[in-house]
Amino acid sequence: MTSLGLFAIAIGVVGCGGSTETSKTTTTTTAPITTTKAVTTTKTTAPTTTNPATTTASSASLTDILGLSTQIGSMKYDMTVTAPGSPVVTQTIWVKKSKMRTEVSAQGQTTILIMDAQAMTMYTYIPAQNMAMKMAWNPTTKSATEEAISVTGYHPVTVGTETIEGKVCTIVEYTVDGKTAKMWLWQQHGIPLRVEAQSPQGLVVMEYKNISFEDIPDSMFTLPDGVQIVSMPGS
Repeated sequence: MTSLGLFAIAIGVVGCGGSTETSKTTTTTTAPITTTKAVTTTKTTAPTTTNPATTTASSASLTDILGLSTQIGSMKYDMTVTAPGSPVVTQTIWVKKSKMRTEVSAQGQTTILIMDAQAMTMYTYIPAQNMAMKMAWNPTTKSATEEAISVTGYHPVTVGTETIEGKVCTIVEYTVDGKTAKMWLWQQHGIPLRVEAQSPQGLVVMEYKNISFEDIPDSMFTLPDGVQIVSMPGS
């Protein structure tokens, strides 16, 4: 959801003033990410489950579960955001150490966001136009790992367990800006499978699916050769 806003802004400024350059293949040395948002459309009124909720508490503490997420070297997943009054948005996301690639298609056009937290670089790439915009570093999208770790800043309380598509989750509840939110943490890997949060418009739901822990090639986080790069103000 937040990355779509960035995409909309980025697309709107194509053609605005800015310096241009042509991308070249580069090799970047990455560093492990220190902290670290997919999937089919579901109703926002209840968690999507294939098994009924259970009452068995996990023997692992919340700290232990969240710690598992920091051991993930790379992963790919889909993230779906459902919000009142907005179309359902599904993004495919690749994460490897400090790098993240987010891909979304809307109205027949694919837009790709490539970020490197270590280098503090962010590009919005539109393949159909063979153009990329170098943006000022201001990430608005968190990886699944970052989303999980961020919950520790809101004094989460464990309220139960539930199984989603065969994956046992610990459910935590917390408060953000005076509004209640919930997160379903996959006990095996410490990453969210579902997040519910209240907004002024109603319930916003993020779901994470099709998760794989594959070794992602570094080329997924670089722009292709020959792409025209427009540097936006502040970049």
